[in-house]
Amino acid sequence: ASDTNISLNSLYALSQSAKGLKVGEIKYEDASGEEITVEEGDYLIYIKSGNFDINTADDAIHTNSGDAHIAGGTFTINTLDDGVTSDKLTLIESGNITIESSYEGVEGGYVEISGGTINITSFDDGINAASDDESVKEYILISGGEITVDASGDGIDSNGSVLMTGGTFIVYGPTSGGDGALDAETGIIVDGGTLVACSSLGMVETPATNSTAYVLSYAQSSAVTAGTTITVKDSSGNEIYSVTVKKNCQSLIFSLPEFGNGGTYS
Repeated sequence: ASDTNISLNSLYALSQSAKGLKVGEIKYEDASGEEITVEEGDYLIYIKSGNFDINTADDAIHTNSGDAHIAGGTFTINTLDDGVTSDKLTLIESGNITIESSYEGVEGGYVEISGGTINITSFDDGINAASDDESVKEYILISGGEITVDASGDGIDSNGSVLMTGGTFIVYGPTSGGDGALDAETGIIVDGGTLVACSSLGMVETPATNSTAYVLSYAQSSAVTAGTTITVKDSSGNEIYSVTVKKNCQSLIFSLPEFGNGGTYS
């Protein structure tokens, strides 16, 4: 019963695995109560194509002591725990992934997203890099893809760093003050792509000043109500980008390829 399921504020030990797709070492207790681990090592889930409709009480896609690699396919996921998770690298290169409900959406010691269309709804973090292994220096790397996160916890959370170099990443973050749309232990660097982050004000974190991409950060004390369209314009009044917020928010962070040195925007 080494598998656990976190559902809201309760923790349940499961007598059997309730995961969807799972690979890794097997742990069990023998007749004397001694824990036995079978074939501990590096493991991999690799998915190139296919159609998957996964509804689980525990993780939908899970790799123990190894990596999860999605290179294609169409996924509809509903889970009371994590959508796609691994102990080491979770890599998404392509595919159409819709995580309709989850505790955390995409998780790994390391998370790399270079392509695909990914829509995540999560009770806690949307994308999370975390590990119990002290040798793992967690990071999240986004270099491509079309990613949308609707998170009640942090939109993106790394126990190490976050680097964005490409793609489109839109975060509808928490409405409570205890979390934020963007969260990283050692900083967030944006060197490219389109970033839009909407959340409450309590734990706002902005990209680091040594980012090579330009960032516009806007905040107000009263709530921008759900359904409001926010438009960014240049100094001539031309529309650069617009977003309709899905939830009430007070903080809006934009990093757009159109931003230039010395530019004035409203």
